[in-house]
Amino acid sequence: MTPDQPVAAVLGDAACDLTFWKDRDLPVVCNFPLEVKRGGTAANTAVGLARQGVPVEFFGVVGDDPLGMVILDDLAREGVDTAGVRVRNGVATPQVLYAIDEDGSLWGNTVWPPLLESAIFALEKGDVDIAHLRRFGWLHVVGLCFLKSPLRETALAVMEAAKEQAVPVSLDLNLRAMESVEIAEVRSALERAVESTSYLLGSASQEFSVLFPDSTPEEAARRIAERGCTVILRMSKDGATAISADRTVTVPALSVDPVSPVGAGDAFNAGFITALLRGEEVEAGVRRGNATAALTISRAEADAPSGAAVEAKLAEAFGPAGSTIEPR
Repeated sequence: MTPDQPVAAVLGDAACDLTFWKDRDLPVVCNFPLEVKRGGTAANTAVGLARQGVPVEFFGVVGDDPLGMVILDDLAREGVDTAGVRVRNGVATPQVLYAIDEDGSLWGNTVWPPLLESAIFALEKGDVDIAHLRRFGWLHVVGLCFLKSPLRETALAVMEAAKEQAVPVSLDLNLRAMESVEIAEVRSALERAVESTSYLLGSASQEFSVLFPDSTPEEAARRIAERGCTVILRMSKDGATAISADRTVTVPALSVDPVSPVGAGDAFNAGFITALLRGEEVEAGVRRGNATAALTISRAEADAPSGAAVEAKLAEAFGPAGSTIEPR
């Protein structure tokens, strides 16, 4: 990275992933090999950006506990600036337990403590220097922020300030765990957040119904795009589609042998943001997002690739210029 590169700010969740693999040479717990590492949608995206050479600062909360220290150490080791991370007493760093089958499929996961009781939601407005967001070239926020206060109000305030200060804002919906929250409050917060969002990303099959429950994902995306926001529908093996008010572009997924699906969306986000911070167009961002996600699911759980690996994958799929729509 160079001193004049724009810095990305990422705001949201950090967790510890505990993954049980059926076929790994790891410490055995309950008859399964166990891997412990940093996780969380926002933290994964921050690390993904750092590995592609983007200077990045993370804003979030961890508990004053051993798992919180694991996260802080890992982020620092990856080159993520942790000045925006707060360590809180009285709340626990969440643990996300995954179980991965021999074929790389996810066959179970759970969170402890219960998500809404964890440290994630303890970030307050005063924890972020909202008046000076212009020092960032990008702000990325995750939808989990809107599940509970005070993080909900903090995220909204930061997004609105970023828009006022001409900082591009991306929002990853990432809202699959909705059972224990008041959906009307979440939807209202998301509607407000979208007004400050430049790029809205999410899983086409699972997440856009939160905003428009009676619409298909594409219909929902078009309704959002009418407000001036570019919407990215991540479609797993079918690639991704970018929808704006005047254009729709679909970029196919790249073929890989999957090891684990965990972290694919976070990786896509990192690739997409990296491309746009470099001044590339949305279509190039979707290609880079697809390449980053493909490499991630072909590696150990949520293990983001380097920038060099992504460049090599893009050259392999699209040629040295990376300018064609259909992969070779």
